[in-house]
Amino acid sequence: MVYIDLAPTELISESLNRSEGSLTNTGALLVETGSRSGRSPNDRFIVDEPSTSEFIEWGEVNRPFSEENFNALWTKVENHLSKNDSFRSHLHVGAHSEHYLPVEVNTETASSLRIDLNWLCKCWRKWRYSFVFWSIRNWKDDPIS
Repeated sequence: MVYIDLAPTELISESLNRSEGSLTNTGALLVETGSRSGRSPNDRFIVDEPSTSEFIEWGEVNRPFSEENFNALWTKVENHLSKNDSFRSHLHVGAHSEHYLPVEVNTETASSLRIDLNWLCKCWRKWRYSFVFWSIRNWKDDPIS
């Protein structure tokens, strides 16, 4: 089942029901992420495609990733999410109309999406989503292979 655009309180309830976290004495959701709580710089890839390729400073940090590998990886992640419950929210970055960017966020845990709500805003416009984020903390794969 895909849970779409749940309110923060609903995400907290789902997180607690799924044993993804607990409440602190102040009522905040506490999620233990383990030793790997941040993104590794070595896990960052940028799709090398014609419309942006010449504008990217390719190197050790900005490593090119082929469209073919990206599409294969996207399919794997979609298949992984389709096997279990997942959470989707339609959010945006930037409040000013010149900088507004609608995004769709997909996660495999309610707690991950609740955390994402801290740095993204709820959508107040109906737009086609320019970016789709996947936050899949329990899935492991080598995107290069």
